[in-house]
Amino acid sequence: MIVIRMLVYPSMKRRIDMTRTEAAAIFGGLANMARAVGIESQSLAGWPEQLTDRHIDRVLAAACMLDLEIPEHIKEEQRKRRAGWKSNTPPRKPF
Repeated sequence: MIVIRMLVYPSMKRRIDMTRTEAAAIFGGLANMARAVGIESQSLAGWPEQLTDRHIDRVLAAACMLDLEIPEHIKEEQRKRRAGWKSNTPPRKPF
């Protein structure tokens, strides 16, 4: 499996806003989310209510691997960030 991570610059503090409750709704509950992410349910209780980028990456990766539907507002935030990120990068030089 190949995992591609988007570069995050220090000026981009948070790419996507997602709460633990929103993430659990994707999987149908906290227990299912913990199982999909690969951690114990008790460890999930230690996650902050407002998820960090690292936690969001884990949630979205697990949802993609299980082919679950990601809420539209999260998809829209991803599209906006991707468009802004691409426009700020200089053009690549050909080899």
